[in-house]
Amino acid sequence: MKRLFIIIALTVIAAAADADFKLWQLAPDNHPVQNMGYVIRTEHGKVIVVDGGYWRDAGMLMDFINERGGVVTSWFVTHYHDDHCGALVAMLNMPDCPKVEKVYMRPVSYEKTKMYEDNGFILRFDAAMAEKKIPVVTPVPGTRLVIDGVTIEILRVYNPEIKVNLGNNSSTVYRIGDSSRSVIFLGDLGVEGGKELLAMYGDKLKSDYCQMAH
Repeated sequence: MKRLFIIIALTVIAAAADADFKLWQLAPDNHPVQNMGYVIRTEHGKVIVVDGGYWRDAGMLMDFINERGGVVTSWFVTHYHDDHCGALVAMLNMPDCPKVEKVYMRPVSYEKTKMYEDNGFILRFDAAMAEKKIPVVTPVPGTRLVIDGVTIEILRVYNPEIKVNLGNNSSTVYRIGDSSRSVIFLGDLGVEGGKELLAMYGDKLKSDYCQMAH
């Protein structure tokens, strides 16, 4: 029954005959809490993850990744909230955990965030990365990464000048695509961060698919 649910809960939302990648949007694993998790498989089988979901989604996510080789080439985190990267932290403490080669995340210190929201999850995230010795790469705006024909653009990162709705507005914005499709990931970007993004790029933000913030 668990396996049947996993198959039904995963939907390919971006794939074309000439596309270089497939993208699955993950549904919550039988719980009512919102989540955000995406898994990408490149043309030659490399696995990329965006966020991953809530901590209760860790088992389903781990099984899905292991069924596709058990290695995550790059894991892109939009921001430090539990419904986005809680599954990553929980998964790292499970038996048969997939290998995670590197994580991309813009660091935001707990000391800074606790002035606006008491979210100790960022401490657990940092501890998990250190314990497993996973390299954490700080995204830099304007960077373009290419993984097996898939391009990842880093469009926007945490701006410390925006203090309203700090957790959500700290979201890194990624655009991932190939020669035929592109998907923009906004995380949970708030109004203030959204206005900043529009001012930076305008019409250049156009993509084939958009993951809507909240």
